[in-house]
Amino acid sequence: MRIDLQVIVIGAGLTGSFFLKEMIAYLHMKRDSLIRTDITVFDPDSVREEDLGAVYIREDIGQNRALLLSELLKEQYEYRVTAVPGDFSADSPVLQISKRDYVIMIDCSEGNISGNYQTEWKKLTGKRKLCLKFGDAKLYVDDGSGEESFSSNTEEKSTDFVWKHLERMFLVNLAMSKIVAVYEEGQAECGTFCINEKMAKVGSQLNNDQRLDLPLGQRKTEKFHYQLVVVGTGGTGSYFLKELGAILSALIKEECDSYALSIIDGDRVEQKNLDRQNFLKEDVGQHKAIVLAQALKEHYGIEVRAYPMYIDSAEQLKVVFKQMSGAYYRRTVPILIGSVDNHRARQEMEKWFRQTPTGIWIDAANEFHTGEVVAAVKRNGKMLSPSRPYYFPEIMRSREKRASELSCGVINQSSPQHRFTNMAAAMLALSATLGILRNGFLPYKIVYFDMFKGNAIPVNVGAERGIFFEDCK
Repeated sequence: MRIDLQVIVIGAGLTGSFFLKEMIAYLHMKRDSLIRTDITVFDPDSVREEDLGAVYIREDIGQNRALLLSELLKEQYEYRVTAVPGDFSADSPVLQISKRDYVIMIDCSEGNISGNYQTEWKKLTGKRKLCLKFGDAKLYVDDGSGEESFSSNTEEKSTDFVWKHLERMFLVNLAMSKIVAVYEEGQAECGTFCINEKMAKVGSQLNNDQRLDLPLGQRKTEKFHYQLVVVGTGGTGSYFLKELGAILSALIKEECDSYALSIIDGDRVEQKNLDRQNFLKEDVGQHKAIVLAQALKEHYGIEVRAYPMYIDSAEQLKVVFKQMSGAYYRRTVPILIGSVDNHRARQEMEKWFRQTPTGIWIDAANEFHTGEVVAAVKRNGKMLSPSRPYYFPEIMRSREKRASELSCGVINQSSPQHRFTNMAAAMLALSATLGILRNGFLPYKIVYFDMFKGNAIPVNVGAERGIFFEDCK
């Protein structure tokens, strides 16, 4: 029996556009689902400067957000989203909600759009309703009684743009995990959750008033040159890079440090990649590394080196890092971010890490709905946090072919990955990266996550704070 699901989205700004884009991408994959989904987005306002980044570009400023977003989603995913360039009303004729419908309201207004949406929401009585409200980070299930039985909150909302951006991504990711649970398992798990993007923690709380300790690393007093090399631009890497671009563009404006970014991947965009990787139709046939480098330059003005090749040796990595020198800064911090599906490639990354006196290796890996991100650190030849093979020694025993001999497509056929699991891995990798760039602390050594449960469990949280900013020689 098919289930009719009505999705009401209020607000199509930065949060709303990002959320709806990811939901439509997911529904595009689930087009054979037994759940029939009708989506309506309400927004009376136009695209503004602060809305740019997730979906909109500068040329979109001034256009109505609901109408434009609907048009963009139809063009990209051939999915019809009904747009209303006005306030939400439960009596709107475009909704046509029947008695058998289930209803989800995603409130992305964030207090920037006028209108009493809760009053309108209550008019939908007697229905099983899921409400996701981003403004105060509240999520709850309404069974028709008006009781709020599911909630989520951030412990401290950040005023810092780069943390606020990551905070929004975490919230969207958590919200999507609940949406995915509806489609994959037919239910949304109820409970109270605490989100702390700086500690990469999304986990259950026993008490609503429970607070987390948020230890921040000491701010550095001198300039650093960060060399960021991203290897692998598939499901995880493509999401990681798009968000890293927004973060780096903000950090560059502060003129506190210097940043150099390189992207390595020998793979090309295929039609099948569009379902779970952050690429567009017009990218098909092009090198992933080049596509993403161009996108970051166009959207954020960031200069990026693209290397359309596979990593077959540690020497290749050494050459890439050498080409990113910043001699005018006293200290250079090489950061390797890996998101590959090939153990042979990880073996070469491990060789590079062992041979590097000072450096960071953040490595993300996942299966269909679970995964982990490892943050390894060396300073002056001393291992402060171990690399992935420490936790998974079978990596170094693997006899896989070289990365250049084994395509991601072949791997994915035997080890499928969920789109939102890739997103979760990317967000957690960003948490570690931004912890280093912004505060000089390592938020975790390894974090395990499960997208179907909507949780992430970090190990050794904050164990190595100030790893480069205290007593560095």
